[in-house]
Amino acid sequence: MVYKRFIPRVLVLWDEHLARFNTVLTNDYTVSRKIGDPLSHISVLQSNLVDEITLINLSSSRMRDFIELVDQVGQILSTPLSVGGHITERGDCLRLISAGADRLILGRNRLNRELSAFIREEFGQQAAACSLDYLEDEVDHLTGVAASIVRQIEDFGYGEILLNCISRDGTRKGPDLRVLETFAKLSVLPIVVGSGVGSVQHIMDAFLNGASGVAAGTFLSNLDQSPKQIRAHLHANGIHIRHRN
Repeated sequence: MVYKRFIPRVLVLWDEHLARFNTVLTNDYTVSRKIGDPLSHISVLQSNLVDEITLINLSSSRMRDFIELVDQVGQILSTPLSVGGHITERGDCLRLISAGADRLILGRNRLNRELSAFIREEFGQQAAACSLDYLEDEVDHLTGVAASIVRQIEDFGYGEILLNCISRDGTRKGPDLRVLETFAKLSVLPIVVGSGVGSVQHIMDAFLNGASGVAAGTFLSNLDQSPKQIRAHLHANGIHIRHRN
């Protein structure tokens, strides 16, 4: 049986007043709402037996504090953790993995061949993920050059591709299936799609169009359904989600 992945994504931003990170929601990659302590939020997700969680740091000048947060998360988490946001140096990679991260996501620095090679050589290909963020008006160009982008990502040694349409972030109107389908046909790598999830049907559509994983943040925060209930709904429709027992 082929298992798909439904991945809660937690975005955190440093709060100067509280001197700690806050979990936040975004719209068009701009913070729209603060929703509280990330450790509490992640504890709730863990209680729903999710198989993995993604944690993204939105504060460029707070890597040391973010590493401390990852360490705190690692102490309460028994599920794989992917982390990203402003990872720029080898030292960041070493400290994040030591703190408990299982996979490192490079976005703005995805073309840093030295950094991606370091992650792959030190921790394995599965530990290096490439996040491709784009705007809706770039879709035509992106699909036109997708083959060369895929070759580059695979040449850099990444083990996974993350596709995020900035224009759909927080809108709940559904992920971008056109770019997803194009990349899924071109690459042998697992592809995770995020941004725009607003219903279980959106998740199903993503899987049917080639996604191996779907990441969601706003959807989980604004919905009464828990990850357990979402997983059961997908299972009833023939889509089996990987999860912890």
